[in-house]
Amino acid sequence: LVTICDTLMVTVASRAKFQHLLLYFFATILAIIFHAYGDDMWIEERTLVVYRLAFGLFLFFAVLGVFAVWIETPWLIRTPLYIAAIIIPFFFPDGSIEGFAHFCAVAGAVFLVIQLLVLISFAYEANEFFLGAMGLDNPSGQEQPQWKCLYIFCCVGGVGLSLAGIGLLYENYTCDLASAFISITLVVCVLLTCLSASAVTNKGLLTPTLVFLYSVYLCWQSLASEPHAECRPESNGDTASVVLGLMITAVSLSLSCVRTSDNAPSALDNHGKDDQLSAVLSGENPAPAPAAASSTSSSAGQELYQPILSWHFYAVMCLGSCYMGVLVTSWATDANDEGSDSSANMWVKIVSQWVTLVVYGWTLVAPIACPGRDFS
Repeated sequence: LVTICDTLMVTVASRAKFQHLLLYFFATILAIIFHAYGDDMWIEERTLVVYRLAFGLFLFFAVLGVFAVWIETPWLIRTPLYIAAIIIPFFFPDGSIEGFAHFCAVAGAVFLVIQLLVLISFAYEANEFFLGAMGLDNPSGQEQPQWKCLYIFCCVGGVGLSLAGIGLLYENYTCDLASAFISITLVVCVLLTCLSASAVTNKGLLTPTLVFLYSVYLCWQSLASEPHAECRPESNGDTASVVLGLMITAVSLSLSCVRTSDNAPSALDNHGKDDQLSAVLSGENPAPAPAAASSTSSSAGQELYQPILSWHFYAVMCLGSCYMGVLVTSWATDANDEGSDSSANMWVKIVSQWVTLVVYGWTLVAPIACPGRDFS
């Protein structure tokens, strides 16, 4: 019975996360469309329009996070709350929205760091999944050659795509600073890949391959924000590619928010499990099943509205709302700053890549540098 209840809780929580994902996805699509095609829609101050939408998302998740401490808010209330939260910021003065934009710059940086940690965690989980599917993590298990072929294909394909991307970056971005960024990306990623595949660490090839791909992507994003037009190629004006890019960006932003909240510490622990864990750690005995059954009639109403998602989830979603604002506006913080091609935007992206490589490198050398600690 306990197993069935836990399974149902996971199912309900997953459905709730997906519903919040749709709300975040919808607001992100609106923000990207308004920012990209605001001139055709007679929208002035497109940057502030994006931050008004981000502020609405922030308010929505903040209110739900406050209520999540005590009670689960039904969707009959959440739906009008979401609509009101999206509309109300459009009546705020420009000065307050610009102040929120500066707050978003800080909160977005915090979310970016969390997202980088999530990426590395996902890369390790993917590698462990393949090892388990191949049967290599179980000495008595039987190896699965089809999974081994798929593993090799992913590693070789990922490295090939990364090297192809490096070649395209060298071809299209010819300034000295761009060449330095590309060379640092190539050298560090190759060293980390060799270190991960060596017998010293024995961490496999898939994890560094995914980190290599993401690093090349961040390097490209950084160089695309180069403020000097002569150092980067002219952008393609194909409308279809622009629309496709908007959709991909919206989806990646939405999924990264939910993925980050999944891996945040204690993000999705429900209150029932928290109570049981606290009782065990404190030496108390959890309430037995018969006693719980006898009190079902008196507490059914309260259990019905217990929070499905904890406030940690909504806190991360608030940070993700701020990150959506700065990412869509390219870290612009006022109405007159379009921010798409700026030194600040370029350095934010390349520094985030360096942080990714440093953190990943530390996960490789930490077990060797600190043998007395458990990093499993």
